[in-house]
Amino acid sequence: MKLKGPVDFCIYYRNPEETAKSVKLALKLGFKTVVTSITLKEQDDFKELTTKTNELKKMIKEHGFENIFTRLHLIGSDISWLKSCLRKLRYEFHIISSRPLNVEALRFVARDRRVDSIVYGDRELAKFFDKSQMKLMRSTGTVLELQFNSLWSSTHKWLIFSLRRTLGLAIRNNVPIVISSGSSTLKNIKTPLQLASLLVVLGIPYVYAKQAICTVPLSVIKRNMHRLSKKHVEPGVDIV
Repeated sequence: MKLKGPVDFCIYYRNPEETAKSVKLALKLGFKTVVTSITLKEQDDFKELTTKTNELKKMIKEHGFENIFTRLHLIGSDISWLKSCLRKLRYEFHIISSRPLNVEALRFVARDRRVDSIVYGDRELAKFFDKSQMKLMRSTGTVLELQFNSLWSSTHKWLIFSLRRTLGLAIRNNVPIVISSGSSTLKNIKTPLQLASLLVVLGIPYVYAKQAICTVPLSVIKRNMHRLSKKHVEPGVDIV
């Protein structure tokens, strides 16, 4: 299986039928790789997560989708809960992302190498995506993820103003950036050009915008496919 970009790094799972339609549309619009994401909040039942995960994997198999990957999106503030989820579920999904709900959780997920991306989008935490946060993310290779639909919605337009500063900090500190659609319905699916264009509007050079839908998400997927392979024992140790 050869991985290709552009990548939609996040299409949220709803149910097998709707998600299959969303994936098909994303592929039709030009994406070569798609990541389907299941959200888990602190109050959610793990049994429900298992059901959704099995449904998603079955849907991917039944439709014969290639280059479609699974992702777990953790939303929470309790560090013990986050640790438990990462310990139990890291190897059940190709990608792990998080939207922390307080500063302590934000710093924690930036330090934990099991978290692949941190989603930017909480008003109260925007100011804490500072130089200290960027240094933590750079040290662990954690990606700063922007989601088109949450940023473009009328209730989140205030984020655009603080986002320019955050993106500038990320680039200066060599923190990788990804932009995804963050869509959960057919009408919210975006084209690769729309995703890249939002970054350009925010003042990001086109070369970085292109990397955010191709090079960066592909590198995360490839890294994790290697980590999940039987040849990988631990960081720096592989079976030849």
